[in-house]
Amino acid sequence: MANRDNPNGFTFVRSLGGEAVILTETCGATALKKGDAVYLASGVLTILADDSTGVYGIMAADCDANLQGKFYPALPTYVFEAQCDSATAYDVATYSNLACNKVGTTGIMELQLADSGQDQFLVWKLADQLVHGVTNTVGANARLYCTIFQSQFLGMKGTATVHA
Repeated sequence: MANRDNPNGFTFVRSLGGEAVILTETCGATALKKGDAVYLASGVLTILADDSTGVYGIMAADCDANLQGKFYPALPTYVFEAQCDSATAYDVATYSNLACNKVGTTGIMELQLADSGQDQFLVWKLADQLVHGVTNTVGANARLYCTIFQSQFLGMKGTATVHA
């Protein structure tokens, strides 16, 4: 059975280094959705462009324009789940331990496996669970575990190492 096409951003799964920290920052002129990847521009959280070079964080909750929003900072020890785009069929041999970009806008972001131009995220592996009552399998629209690879929050680019 094919994977359901349901891009909904990045869902926090766990922290590899203790408890997760949620920070607050002012959202910009555009409302943001839970799971949106964001960067910091002129002191406010802004939707991450597909070609941005660094992720500041992932929204932990919806945030109306110009109000305080909660987000997970872009730390390499935070694991997120996201859908891969429908244009590329995920397979373990080709796409595990791969740096890639996000694609999509607020509320409907997903991983674009065929584009690693900015190396925003690092794909770990296929998420091992049922998604909306359907088994998650390799192929298009697969749900994947990933970490943030290019962090604006830390001012660094990660190294391509998958943690078990």
